[in-house]
Amino acid sequence: DMEDFKIIAHRVPRIIGWNVKDYRSADGKLIFQEMANVANAAGSGWITYDYLRSGEQKARLKTTYFLKVPGKNVIVGAGYYE
Repeated sequence: DMEDFKIIAHRVPRIIGWNVKDYRSADGKLIFQEMANVANAAGSGWITYDYLRSGEQKARLKTTYFLKVPGKNVIVGAGYYE
């Protein structure tokens, strides 16, 4: 949800409802704000960032594709790890 920056769907149910506006990736990027800015300007895009997965000791490079749902204030995304 780009208005409230809350996770409204995720494969990990416990994070649904989290506010991620100020969430920073391991390399310091405000990834959700960056996604919202690009989605509002271009409709979709790619972002690459370092992500520290739960239980891991070292951040891994993650690439995510995202797009704004037409007529909604919502972004849908999917990513993969290098």
